[in-house]
Amino acid sequence: MDIMTTEQVGRLWGVAFRRVSELCWDGRIKGASKIGTSWVMPADAQKPGDARVTNGKWIGYERKHAFIFDFSDPTTWITCQNADDFRQQFQFLRAYHGCRPLRISDYTENGLQILNKKRLFRLTHELLGKYVEEKELNNIIETRWDRYPAKGIYFALDKNELLNQCGHYMIYGSEFVCGIAAQCFCQPKLKQRGIPTIISANVPTALISDFTIQELVDKVQTHFYGAKTVDFGFRITQNLSAKHIVKIEHPHKIADPLNGYLSYYYSEENKSND
Repeated sequence: MDIMTTEQVGRLWGVAFRRVSELCWDGRIKGASKIGTSWVMPADAQKPGDARVTNGKWIGYERKHAFIFDFSDPTTWITCQNADDFRQQFQFLRAYHGCRPLRISDYTENGLQILNKKRLFRLTHELLGKYVEEKELNNIIETRWDRYPAKGIYFALDKNELLNQCGHYMIYGSEFVCGIAAQCFCQPKLKQRGIPTIISANVPTALISDFTIQELVDKVQTHFYGAKTVDFGFRITQNLSAKHIVKIEHPHKIADPLNGYLSYYYSEENKSND
């Protein structure tokens, strides 16, 4: 009898080999057995059906999970073959955006908006105008704007990854403005304005590129099962409506990647009164 390993079966079925091992442990693959520490199974073994679905109804969790992919909820880690398959399964991707807004109402009323030149001038002067001459600041903005190709809204799939690896968004705010402040030697001043914020959002998969979704599909198959955190970020190049914002929270402890990943602690005392 021909046999196959979990890796071979995983490639054949389009699932992670760890998932195949789990199915073996659960006794759901007929003829599976262990040789040493590894599982093997007949070459003609049949892929089990999804135990969560019976007669078209989802069992054990709400129907919404059928169309919102959420890394924090393993029941949504349905294996897909490609970007089109993923979009058929999921209408939204739960993701997290880090920022340091001066006014939370900018997000609750207008959603997440891509920074255009007009808004950039206004924001930069509001944050740095006290420390840098207006003419110098304008020249720096103009020069940097043309050299900054990645205009979009950044999200992380894992909130903990955002806090531990990308904390500069919440400590200093806009990456673009942070770069300007560093050039003007006043970057620490950004920590005195605004409030560290994480925005949880349901990002429509229609706004996410095929390349990004295919990367996610591949990562689900190879890295997710058993993982407590995942390094996966992406950008969208369109504004996100406020109706897609699920939650807004303000973390008090954040790892600062611009300061050796030392912990930054936020409190009202950090804020400037000017």
